[in-house]
Amino acid sequence: MTLAGVTFLLAGCGGGGLVSRQLGELDTLIYTDPGNVLRQLDSLETATAMSRRDRMHLELLRGAAMNKADSLFTTDSVMLRVVEYYDRHGSANERMQAYYTLGCAYRDLGDAPRAIECYQEAVHCADTLSQDCDFPTLMRVHSQMSLIYRKQKLTDYQQSEIQICTDLSWKIQDTLSALLFEDAFCSILYDKKQYDECIQKTNAIRDKFIKCGFQNYAALACIHCVKSYLNLKNFDKANEYLIEYEKCRFLTEDKHKITGGTSSYYICKGNYYLGTGKADSAIICYRNSMQDMDLFNNQPAAYNGMLNAFVEKNQCDSVKKYKELLLSASNSMNESMLSEACIQVKNLYDYSVERDIAKRNEQEVLKTKNERLLFLIMFATCAATLVIFYLWHWGVKNKKEKELNAVQLHLQRTMEQYREMEGRLQYYMDEKENLDNLLSQTSEEITQHQEEKDRIEIKLKETNQQMERLAEEVQKQQIIILHQKGEIMSLNRVFETTDIYAKNAVLYDSDIVHRFRDSLYRSQVKLLKSDWNELDTLIRTHYPFFNSKIASVVKLQSQEYRICLLVKAGFEPYEIDCLLEKSHSYASQVRKRLHTKVFGINGTAAEFDKKIRLME
Repeated sequence: MTLAGVTFLLAGCGGGGLVSRQLGELDTLIYTDPGNVLRQLDSLETATAMSRRDRMHLELLRGAAMNKADSLFTTDSVMLRVVEYYDRHGSANERMQAYYTLGCAYRDLGDAPRAIECYQEAVHCADTLSQDCDFPTLMRVHSQMSLIYRKQKLTDYQQSEIQICTDLSWKIQDTLSALLFEDAFCSILYDKKQYDECIQKTNAIRDKFIKCGFQNYAALACIHCVKSYLNLKNFDKANEYLIEYEKCRFLTEDKHKITGGTSSYYICKGNYYLGTGKADSAIICYRNSMQDMDLFNNQPAAYNGMLNAFVEKNQCDSVKKYKELLLSASNSMNESMLSEACIQVKNLYDYSVERDIAKRNEQEVLKTKNERLLFLIMFATCAATLVIFYLWHWGVKNKKEKELNAVQLHLQRTMEQYREMEGRLQYYMDEKENLDNLLSQTSEEITQHQEEKDRIEIKLKETNQQMERLAEEVQKQQIIILHQKGEIMSLNRVFETTDIYAKNAVLYDSDIVHRFRDSLYRSQVKLLKSDWNELDTLIRTHYPFFNSKIASVVKLQSQEYRICLLVKAGFEPYEIDCLLEKSHSYASQVRKRLHTKVFGINGTAAEFDKKIRLME
């Protein structure tokens, strides 16, 4: 999004939510396009009003973008307000970022003690056990601390911080940063004059660079070996690594990635030529080194090389000239270092004094807070005593009032119960009088009913005698009817059995039954599902009640129902086993079990076959 687009959007749509979303988007661009982020933050600040939270977020992003864009901080006042805000309202990552940016401000102001203190506070703010911990920012904090320790010549502390940076880089899978931090160890070993260890470490780092595909960085690392071999007077090896170093495209394309600038490279090459007796080539290299923008730190080395080259060529005027230039450059560097050291001492002194003042103020504030706290405790104690006494007195009074109210309520309920009992007693007296009258009337009615009962009993005896005679006649008629009915039922059974056998004969001679028997005795004939359905349909047609009688009793499984169909179709048990492709005696066991399920009583398989074949 362009700067004009952001301004138009913010002007057209107000609201804190939009500002927060815009700041969140800019947060993701800080490390890729810090210059554009700074311009958009300036536009955002003037385009709309914002809450204190958004204001602090904006200032935090501005500080981070300035640090990434190499813009120098000129004051710490803004970042102090940001740190104060996020100390109270920020998350662990936000507090770490705030302290880191404040440390960068003190770094630019030349106040190393405060910068280190802020960086250490940022490290303490980091929640490394959390999954959303901002490890890249934590790595940058330790990297800045290592740079300050290097500037202060505190090599051991620098090495410790670089080791932490290396571990964090591997943790976040930033391979290039991890290898560059490991490469920084080579510089430390060289500064400690441990040349053999430096060469060994450099070769190991070069192999890692090459394995990961960073060929230019692998070539760039050769400078450590070049310097070490030059100090060891091994010029052949130094030349080999110089040739590898010159393959780095950063020498011509991206010189800012070269530590110390190209002047360091030309000085090393000049030292090589000077060591191999090529003074003229060495002088050309030293002059090339003087054209580099980073010459100031390398001036004494360049002038010293020129001095040694002209001593070898025995040119007294040039020797005198570069001796004076070397002395001047050395004095300038010493003065610069002395001035810087004085500034550091002054900052350290100021920091110590301010820290002592802050401690005294903190103690006074703590003393005042303690006095106020003691007063508040005493006041709270007195107030609590008064409140407790009042509550106790109010509780006693309230308890007595509750007891009195309870007594009055009990008396009132007792009077109401007494009046209710009087009403019930009068009601019961009235009811007793009514019951006496009803009792007298009931006695008269009982006498009348007793007389009527005697008359009915006499008629009942006469009726019973007549019923006995009629029962004898009915019994004789029933015996005659039963004899006749038995003869009719016998004839019906004969007719029904004959009809069933006729139906069964038709079924046994049907095409589908013959197909089943062909399948039984001819292996090339296979039964299909449609054959089973056709057999089922045929049996339902000839015996309409066959399926309904079975289904009304119990729900059969598919294999059980097929056994019923095969029994009805006249197949023997061994034939059923073959048709169902089951083991011997399977049909016998299932038929015995089916007798119990279908007919509800225990029976044999033969009885089951008989009942199924006679079932219509």
